[in-house]
Amino acid sequence: MYKYYDYMCDDFHRTTEFQDDKEVKKEIQCPECGKVAIKAISAPHISAAMGTDPNSAQGNRWAKMHRDEAKRQNKAVGNTPES
Repeated sequence: MYKYYDYMCDDFHRTTEFQDDKEVKKEIQCPECGKVAIKAISAPHISAAMGTDPNSAQGNRWAKMHRDEAKRQNKAVGNTPES
């Protein structure tokens, strides 16, 4: 599976590369300064295509599905959410 990976050099230039997770490079050459850039810890990349963007149609369906499931579970155990 391909994923985005972030790299940072000593001059704090940040670069993102899309790589196969089976062949992830620990270091790359910084495209800005040419120094070695190492793999950085970063937040996950989230896209609307994955259905996790709350402003997308998929995100709205995802949120509605989870709201409905929470209501169903609360009803089953006798809890009612406060609104």
